[in-house]
Amino acid sequence: FYKKVFVKNKVVEHQDFGSSIEQNGLLLHRQGKYDVVILRSNNIENAYGGDLTLDYLYNGITGSRKSFHMDLIFTGTKWILEQNGKEIHHLHMVSNKKVWKTVGIKYIYIVK
Repeated sequence: FYKKVFVKNKVVEHQDFGSSIEQNGLLLHRQGKYDVVILRSNNIENAYGGDLTLDYLYNGITGSRKSFHMDLIFTGTKWILEQNGKEIHHLHMVSNKKVWKTVGIKYIYIVK
């Protein structure tokens, strides 16, 4: 697993997380005291894949969180990440703003 952060189509951060997900999840992004994005799985297997969930902070003011579910599948030759049969290559996260300040992630959508 890895994460790339882009600003104006340039990679400003690249972080490699390895291939295992701890029982509490894999913290992908922390902002101050907030765990903003956590990758979780209850049944991931290194040889077969499994269910993945992005647990994300919807509103830091209220502490509310939402989740985005995906499936990681090994086809025998390659790994595929998908949601409802649609292959995922890129995800975008849209800011949840209150007045002038970002308080969390409003939603996540599949780009391609």
